[in-house]
Amino acid sequence: MSDILNFAFCEIARISHSRDSRPRDQHTVSALKPSRHIARCREMAAEAERVASYVSPDARSQYLELARQLTAQADEMEMGRSSRE
Repeated sequence: MSDILNFAFCEIARISHSRDSRPRDQHTVSALKPSRHIARCREMAAEAERVASYVSPDARSQYLELARQLTAQADEMEMGRSSRE
């Protein structure tokens, strides 16, 4: 992952977590149920798309790429869950 995507991911997570009332230890991916992990990826993708509308054109493409990757990860996890059911 590029430095800008890593930074963007951390920033999106920080923004999302600041709105969330759950204890900090429940924010780790390993602590999430698969359905919540999928939902979290989708929430962070939506947040990345929202932030993309406020940043410079150079940063915008990076945030949109982050949103695409998060959505793809959620889609992949959903497909994996449905194939096991």
